[in-house]
Amino acid sequence: MNWFFFLLLLISAIFFQEGDCSCSSDLGLKCTCPDFQSLIDIERPVEQRDNVTIIDEGGCRRKLTCGRHHETSLSFYFDESEIYAPSDLRDDCDRMGILRTSTDKDESAPSLDFFDYFGIICENNTWYATKAPLGFLYTTTEGILKGSGNGVELNGLKAKIHSFRCKPPGKAPCSSPDIREIVDPLDHEFDRMAIDTVPYTMNDGCVTSITCSAHDWTWIRSSYSESEIIFPDDFVQSGEWLNIDSARDGYGSRNSVDMFSYFGITYENNDWYATKYPVGVRYFTEDEMKYIGENGELDGKKSKISSIIW
Repeated sequence: MNWFFFLLLLISAIFFQEGDCSCSSDLGLKCTCPDFQSLIDIERPVEQRDNVTIIDEGGCRRKLTCGRHHETSLSFYFDESEIYAPSDLRDDCDRMGILRTSTDKDESAPSLDFFDYFGIICENNTWYATKAPLGFLYTTTEGILKGSGNGVELNGLKAKIHSFRCKPPGKAPCSSPDIREIVDPLDHEFDRMAIDTVPYTMNDGCVTSITCSAHDWTWIRSSYSESEIIFPDDFVQSGEWLNIDSARDGYGSRNSVDMFSYFGITYENNDWYATKYPVGVRYFTEDEMKYIGENGELDGKKSKISSIIW
């Protein structure tokens, strides 16, 4: 009988020990990148560095809430980046660039998710930024701080993060992102230009107007699948993109227009939409190109904006 109880206790001990081992196993993925907090700019005041709280969401997913402000940025070296180095980059310094969240010194600083905004990823034990919505800053050979590039041009290019700055968010009422992030400024030779060339006004932390000329080089790009416009029976889809023109038949008067009011731009459900079609919308048939809605018949129908060509 004693041997029976001893054997029963031994089996029970083995069973519970194995149960404890299986319950305590850690199956979570370990991030191989260094602590992102270690990349904070050491030149920032101690109180600002101490107030930066990075939330670990598992693996290498992080969240950091900062204010959209000229002090919220990250720095990188062009020699450790897929972003091209401008020809007038000053070479007697560190060949460093800055990715920014604002192009002015507006103090309202609406909040943004730093990791999402810059598309930050961990790869080969290194933190990289893969998005630059407002282009980058660099020092020219003349010692001038200059802006270059735009989000459309730089999206997907990796830049190894050297350091970052995070300005605490303010209390601005703006609930929409900076619309300039989807503006693709081009010159007449289809060369991309810096986002700084886009004339805009800002109020309470929100971009409230963008001024462009109404001519053949200014249009809004949407897609047929993301528009409420219904085309006639002779419509033949010739591609994915639906272009909403600002002018027809040449350059016209080149009058300056506010893109918000001219195209009825609105922000709904985390997306930008055009709701007005100043010269109608062109479409293709088997034999020719036609227009519909020249007299405002399409106004009120929403077309999701992919980019604004300026």
